[in-house]
Amino acid sequence: MVNCTTVEQSYISLLKYCKTLKSVKQVHAHLFKSGIDSDTYVTGNLILHCAIIISDGLHHAHSLLLHFSNPDAFMFNTIIRAFSGSDNPHESLTTFINMRRNSNNLQPDSFSFAFVLKSVANLRDFNTGIQLHTQAIIHGLDTHLFVGTTLVRLSHNGCFNEAFDLFIELQRVGLKPNEASLTGILSVCAQAGAFEFGKILHGYIMKSGFTSIHTVNNALLDTYSKCGNIKMARLVFERMPSKKTIVSWTTMMAGLAMQGYGEEALELFHQMEESGIKPDGITFVSVLYACSHAVAGKWKNVTTVRKSMNSQRLTKSPGWSMVEVDKIMYRFVAGDEQSEANASLEKIMLRLRVEGGYAPEVFGSVLHDIEDEEKENAVVTHSEKLALAFAMSRLCEEKVIRIVKNLRVCKDCHMVMKLVSKIFKLEIVLRDRSRFHTFSDGGCSCRDYW
Repeated sequence: MVNCTTVEQSYISLLKYCKTLKSVKQVHAHLFKSGIDSDTYVTGNLILHCAIIISDGLHHAHSLLLHFSNPDAFMFNTIIRAFSGSDNPHESLTTFINMRRNSNNLQPDSFSFAFVLKSVANLRDFNTGIQLHTQAIIHGLDTHLFVGTTLVRLSHNGCFNEAFDLFIELQRVGLKPNEASLTGILSVCAQAGAFEFGKILHGYIMKSGFTSIHTVNNALLDTYSKCGNIKMARLVFERMPSKKTIVSWTTMMAGLAMQGYGEEALELFHQMEESGIKPDGITFVSVLYACSHAVAGKWKNVTTVRKSMNSQRLTKSPGWSMVEVDKIMYRFVAGDEQSEANASLEKIMLRLRVEGGYAPEVFGSVLHDIEDEEKENAVVTHSEKLALAFAMSRLCEEKVIRIVKNLRVCKDCHMVMKLVSKIFKLEIVLRDRSRFHTFSDGGCSCRDYW
């Protein structure tokens, strides 16, 4: 009598050598002839190999799941996982729903929720995300890790307000923040430059006794650094109750370096060495950045670089800027038709021309790395200008305006920020992808060197 386990293992071992969908189908045909294609363990591995290993095998794997008479949770989770990272993340959610409706009364586990939440984040489907988190609570699963990872995914997709809404809604339904969810939402604050929301979280962290947890402290430190408030970052750093980790030291150094405090960053590096902490690769990068003072390079052979990008089918990140007003993040792109921002910008630019002698810096702006904002007629309505104008129309004069831009600020916008800070007597903190720029009284912390 043939040992069934040996046969199963031999087919599973054979699958490892299958590199194409054609070869997988050949193995599947042998399984069918051998009569063991109804075995859950074997078919589960076949689905896994098709969905994850074979580049064009996902739809075949999905077909195997649909035609299998008694699929288990592993099979469903495999397809949910595969679709969550594909070009069709909605199929991941559909598979999850089918799993719940399965006649075998299958119950989703932590893997099911983790994979489907990834797809929901990619789809930017906030309402479904809330429903899924509620279901996870009902099933008694620890959803904190899911909350943290989903919040981070939302922020990486630019869904900052959706991430904030999700965090608030989950508190409303009874899920109290813990280490994972707090570090997740603080990461969102750091990416978005949401200073006011970060301060609220800081208060909660202090009241709830989370200040003794390294990861939360480091996330809070990173938030203040990336929101442009180096004083609060230093306060968090200096008040850490226990021995600082290398992450704490490096985050503080990176924050100082990014805001132009090169000497202070180097001094902190020496303090870290004296404390007995050995620097790692990331620490050295922060130190080198501090030494360079955010050296700016004028792009050479721009046309050649762009042609090379096109030939390799590399896509360019669209330029956007965000500004926080009354704890709400507002997002702008070049040429945005937001009426309030445009009306305010028109008045501001007129005053800059009359009182500051402003003239558009078109040539310098085009040569800078400004991606989708490279057209000459878009210089006046770059995203950071619109964000600034909108904030000025909403905020009191004594407020500090904080703007986050995903690309490097151009010459023209840099000049406008300096003029606005002088003529309107405002402090503007702009974080682009290279460094921080603090504009005050007509000058910038970068000393026009970025």
